[in-house]
Amino acid sequence: MYDEEYYSLVKRKEEIDSEISSFKKRNALLEEMKNNIEERMGGGCIALDEESLHNEMQLKKEEYEGILLRLKKSKNNLLSLRNDLIDMETIFDQIESEENNTNNKLKKLNKHICPECGSIIETTIRQRSKKLVLREDLISVKNQLQVHIVEAKLSIEKEEEQYKILLKKMEDYQEAMHINNKQIDDALRYKGFCEIRDSVIEELTENGGVIQKKELELKEIKKEIKQYSQKKSIVNDNYKAWLSADVATFGMNEIDMDKIKSVMSEFKASGSNKNIATVIWYLLLIRLRSKFNPDAIKYPIVFDSLNNTETDDEKRDALIQYVLDKTKDEPQAIYTFIGFDKDKFNEEGTLNIIELENEKYELLVHETYVKYSELLDELCDAD
Repeated sequence: MYDEEYYSLVKRKEEIDSEISSFKKRNALLEEMKNNIEERMGGGCIALDEESLHNEMQLKKEEYEGILLRLKKSKNNLLSLRNDLIDMETIFDQIESEENNTNNKLKKLNKHICPECGSIIETTIRQRSKKLVLREDLISVKNQLQVHIVEAKLSIEKEEEQYKILLKKMEDYQEAMHINNKQIDDALRYKGFCEIRDSVIEELTENGGVIQKKELELKEIKKEIKQYSQKKSIVNDNYKAWLSADVATFGMNEIDMDKIKSVMSEFKASGSNKNIATVIWYLLLIRLRSKFNPDAIKYPIVFDSLNNTETDDEKRDALIQYVLDKTKDEPQAIYTFIGFDKDKFNEEGTLNIIELENEKYELLVHETYVKYSELLDELCDAD
C-alpha cells in the first residue's frame, strides 16, 4: 500500500517540519530580544508608525490564538493517550488471564489428566506442545504490551507537563496584557530602542509569513499522506466485510463483529470453530495483500490436515471447499489430508494429488520414528 511516492511525501514533510522549526527558533530569539527591549523601556514602547503598529497587533493576536490552539491540542492528546492506555491495560489483563488458564491446563497435562474432562490421558505430547506454543505466544504479546503501556504512561506524563507549561504561559500573557506602559523621559533613548524593536518586529512578521507559507505547503502534503490513511481505511472495510461474510457462512455467532474495527482487531472463536477462525484469518490477510499490494512477492501457501478438524463432516467439507476457492488464484498452494475424496469438492483448477504410502496411523515410517523419537520427546518437554 505504501509506495515510493508515499515515502517521498514523508521525506518532504520532515524537511518542511525542520525548516519551520528553524524559523520558529529564530523567531523565539527575536521575541526574546523584543521582550528585553520592552523590559528596558519599562513594559514596552509605542510603535513609531502605522505599519509597525499593525505588525505588533498581528503578533499579539497570533500569539494568543497560538496558545489557545496548543492548549486545545494538548488536551485532546491527553484524552486520546489515556483512552489508548485503558484499552492496552484491558487487553493485557485478558492475555494474562488466558496465560494463567493455559498454565493450569499444562499442569494437568503434566499429570496426564485431560484439562477439559478430567480423564486420564496416556500420551500428552501433542496437547502439551500446543499449550506450550500458545503460552509462548501469549508471553510474547504480553511483553510487547508492557512496553507499550510504559511508553504510553511516559507520553501522558510528558503531555501533562506540556499542558501545565501552556497554562502558565496563558496566565503570564493575560497578566502582561494589563500592564500599563510607563512614560519614557529620555526621548532619544526611547526612539533608539523603538527603532530596534520595530526592526525585530519586521523580521518577526516576515518570518511569520514564511512559516505560514511553509505550513500551507505542509498542510497539502499531509492531505496527500492522509489519502494513504484512507486507503488503509478501505483495507479495513474490506477486511470487516469479508470476515463478516465468512463468519456468517460458518455460523460462528460467538464472534462479535461490532468489536472488529480493523485488521488489528482481535477476535476469538470457541470449540471446533477455533481452527476454522484461524484458517479464515490467515486467508483474509493473503486476500488483502493480493488485492491491495498485487506486486508483492507471493509465497507458497501450506495447509496441514485440513480434514482433521474436530467438527462435523458438513462443516469440515465446507472449510476445505472454502480454502480451495480462496487459494485457486495463488501461484502455489499445498494441502495435506488424511484421506481425501476429490469428487466431493468443486475445484476450478487442476489438483496434483500425491498419496503418501505410510502404514496406517503412522505419520513416519517406523524406522524413522524410532530413530528420532527421543529428540521429539526432548523438544516437546522443553520449557
